Amino acid sequence: GSYHYCLLSTDQGKPVLDYIQKRGLTIDTIKKFQLGYSPKDRYWLNKFLKKKNYSDEFLNQSGLFSRKFPTVSFFSDRLMFPIFNRAGKVVAFGGRLLSGEGPKYINSGELLHYHKGEILYAFNFARQAIRQSKIVIFCEGYMDVIAYHQCGIENAVAPLGTALTEEQVALVRPFVDQVYLSFDMDNAGKAATWKAILMCRRMGLAVKIIQLEGGKDPAEIMLNLGSERLTHCVECAILDCDYLLS
Repeated sequence: GSYHYCLLSTDQGKPVLDYIQKRGLTIDTIKKFQLGYSPKDRYWLNKFLKKKNYSDEFLNQSGLFSRKFPTVSFFSDRLMFPIFNRAGKVVAFGGRLLSGEGPKYINSGELLHYHKGEILYAFNFARQAIRQSKIVIFCEGYMDVIAYHQCGIENAVAPLGTALTEEQVALVRPFVDQVYLSFDMDNAGKAATWKAILMCRRMGLAVKIIQLEGGKDPAEIMLNLGSERLTHCVECAILDCDYLLS
């Protein structure tokens, strides 16, 4: 809630809000996914939460602060993506760097209630659509998932900054007949697609590949060509064997 407030209601969050709106996200989508902004001041969050009467013990276990320096925020000057468990409760965060030096994405460290190889981003929002369509779309990252959902393609989920795991596939396996893969078409994306095909096949699932045309990722296609084009890309997904042959 603090990061979300900071994005929507403060001067320091405004440039980040402008950036994500320029990338085509609506305010409704920003509110649904509870996107936020972590300020540059690494002491801001601790002061803000202390004013709300959170205990030191609770803050130390939240995964939001440095283990070494408990008042220093782990995330600074990043676009924040809350990570929900299947019940819709926030259990961790991902942060995207928008300027300066450092890794493009960082995630909360492993916590008692959060093991990133066992959680899928947006599964709480996607579960009903996955059940109805019997199809899951595995994407590369947070923004890809959000773009799919905004375009009405609500069965999209993503692993959390790591390669897709068997535990994550097992989460959706009871509900699906088919897996669609929507990874980048660069070399890393191709390697991830190859591994995911083998894993899903091993787990008894049919696989199709979504070939993104007209943009480098779903958000770019949504922005430049609209939701119909993204829907078309999904409808034209090809069988894994055809993908591997090509």
